[in-house]
Amino acid sequence: MKRRAKVLAVIAAVLWVSAGCSKTVDEPCAWCGNSPSVEYESSSGEKVYVCEECSSTCMFCGDPATRHYSAVLGEMFVCDDCYDSVTQE
Repeated sequence: MKRRAKVLAVIAAVLWVSAGCSKTVDEPCAWCGNSPSVEYESSSGEKVYVCEECSSTCMFCGDPATRHYSAVLGEMFVCDDCYDSVTQE
């Protein structure tokens, strides 16, 4: 359990640093409409804008988001447990 907590802390730190290095733009978030947002590129190459709040919270359970993937609904930000649930189905 301690190892998992350390791994999650490292992932969170990497996401935090990479988000800090990302350029924020004055575009509305694809999920909530707030701005500023960070520009992401979807798997189809389309530009998608997501605010910090939506990209840092798991879209399924509300825990801190540690993973990001493209889906039919758009860019999805999820925790490890929810990501594992989605990819196992």
